[in-house]
Amino acid sequence: MVIPIVDNTPLEEDLTDTLTETLQKYPGATAVLVRRHGIHVWGENIWKAKVYNEAIDYLLELAIKMHQNGIPLIKE
Repeated sequence: MVIPIVDNTPLEEDLTDTLTETLQKYPGATAVLVRRHGIHVWGENIWKAKVYNEAIDYLLELAIKMHQNGIPLIKE
């Protein structure tokens, strides 16, 4: 699972080119994290987008707890 991270811009419409490039680079992504803004999640319909959002929320919460407890996020 990959969640691309992009820099925020002063105006949302200025994100268009960056998001387009990011989605071309990561065509399977269902979310993009925008620094100092938040996460954008989408799906084939509203219900899938909701499921993706809930799954990402759970996984990020788990990653934070793992980090706080000194558990590596990936095997080395």
